[in-house]
Amino acid sequence: MNVLEKIDAVKESVNQRFAEREELVDACFNSILTGAHLLAIGSPGTAKSAVIREVLSHLEGNVYSIQLHAYSTEKDIIGDINPKQYLETGMRSHTVSGTLLDSDYAFIDEVFKGTRGARAAMLDPLADAIFSENGVTRQLPLRAVLAASNELPSDTYDAAFYSRLQQRVLVTDLDNDSARATALWTPQPAKCAVTLTLAEIDAARAAVVDTVMPDQARETALQLFRQIDDAGVRCDQRKRQLAVGLRGSIAQAQAFLSGRDSVRPDDLWAIRHALWSKPAERSGVFEICRTLCVPAMAASERAIGQLTDMLGLKSIEMMDWNELQQALNLVKECLSPKYKGNYSKSQVSYLGEKKSAISKKIVSGVKNRKG
Repeated sequence: MNVLEKIDAVKESVNQRFAEREELVDACFNSILTGAHLLAIGSPGTAKSAVIREVLSHLEGNVYSIQLHAYSTEKDIIGDINPKQYLETGMRSHTVSGTLLDSDYAFIDEVFKGTRGARAAMLDPLADAIFSENGVTRQLPLRAVLAASNELPSDTYDAAFYSRLQQRVLVTDLDNDSARATALWTPQPAKCAVTLTLAEIDAARAAVVDTVMPDQARETALQLFRQIDDAGVRCDQRKRQLAVGLRGSIAQAQAFLSGRDSVRPDDLWAIRHALWSKPAERSGVFEICRTLCVPAMAASERAIGQLTDMLGLKSIEMMDWNELQQALNLVKECLSPKYKGNYSKSQVSYLGEKKSAISKKIVSGVKNRKG
């Protein structure tokens, strides 16, 4: 298996084991291939941490994992001072084995817990994969940090640290019967036995950097940034570089993961997680990205939204003949080849269930009319 086949196998395995977490899994691999550190935000019990741990379990190398709490300090992150060396030389040197400084990847749970000093100790490692002590700066092996939290920071002191977690993925509870049934009663398949080596990941990261950004993708990106600016969302040069630059951006990674050596406008849909900071900005940024980058998805979302609104106003059992016909036509439109590929597995299952229920009601009505 080549590296793309391995990544696809891991993604498929994790997605089969955790319902409705495709968005988080995709973002994890975009982080791993670009160094755009990830923050998964969501209520407790939404499998944020479990999904991240599962992804990291398929990676070769040192994985630093910690759950922060109110008393976590910088010593828990970068290690303690080596007392022997300090007594002998007077130099403050950290014992880094088993810490963030010695890791290839890291998972930090409850990332906004702990002391301010704990988060301050992570600023340079997350920004540039470097650490400085005693006047010497050294490069770290750190490739990506995947973090999870139940809330966003409320203290402006954490603004610099929050900005280092460049991809923000909102993880919500399962919101439909199909996904809930899958999670509750479908036996979890065995975990696949695929491991991605450090050499394979590094080669993939180099290939991401070499991925071409054609004029059409550049024009779409510039239009997207103009619309985001017009919406009052701050999008600085660091965000833009990370999203669509030529140094290993998220757009390049998405094209690479799709098996292509150049970026298409629809690859820019993947950058949506890196363009918002405040929760109030998220829906507007997503709508701009969806409309400009994946217009077919925007149309399919509108179609399923119309159906959901219609079924929310009146149950299938209470619909008259014309309403049933209208609902059935909407379902058929959603399940058409034009739109179906834009939906998640649970959305397709939901649409299939509604189509079946509406069809049964229509058949029942036909029989009653004949009777």
